Amino acid sequence: MAAQRKLTAVAELDADVDAVFNAVTEADHATATTSTPGETAAASLDLDPASADSAARPPATGRKRSWATVSRRKPVWAAAVVLAAAAVFAGWSGYSWYSASHSTSATYGETRDEALATGRTLVATLNTLDYHQVDAGLSRWLDASTGPLHDELARTTPQTKQALSAGATVATGKVLDAGLSELDTHAGTAKLIASVEVTVAKEGTAPATRRNRYAATLTRTASGWKLSTLDQLAVTSS
Repeated sequence: MAAQRKLTAVAELDADVDAVFNAVTEADHATATTSTPGETAAASLDLDPASADSAARPPATGRKRSWATVSRRKPVWAAAVVLAAAAVFAGWSGYSWYSASHSTSATYGETRDEALATGRTLVATLNTLDYHQVDAGLSRWLDASTGPLHDELARTTPQTKQALSAGATVATGKVLDAGLSELDTHAGTAKLIASVEVTVAKEGTAPATRRNRYAATLTRTASGWKLSTLDQLAVTSS
């Protein structure tokens, strides 16, 4: 009987322990689902839950950014950079095209004007000769020419020089009108048509004036434009 009563007491004690354990477990579960860590600390220390929660939260070490916000900003910044780069490229391309086109036009115009002005002077030079200074005049002709025309003038014989001196005439050429019919800036050549008035003065006679038309070829050399051909054209009367 005594042993049976002991077993009964042990069984009842175990039941009481199980009941207490179950009650504690249920209380912990209810606290975890309805209370925050700050509220739990407040309950144990009799503090205000908000204050306790603030006290339990670790201090902020810096500004936190949402990864969602950052990820949304990245495409925006990338698009802005692409647009800015495109605008810069378009602006630079437009400026380069405008500069190149206008630079080419300006260069062509300058070359044309230079060739025309030089050609007028050269044609006038080759129509001018003073019998007092035949050698000097021929030297100016050589300086104004190049290529086939220069070679032809360089073959002037002493007899020809003597005949020019004996003629006792002074010829002065003046270009009345001229224009370029062709211009090749890459090849450095141009073709010129010129109307020339030549005044011939001879001792003892009145000056005479005649007009000639010439077709000339200009060639650009290291020392500038020179005449490489000079052909007299037939003048037709209207």
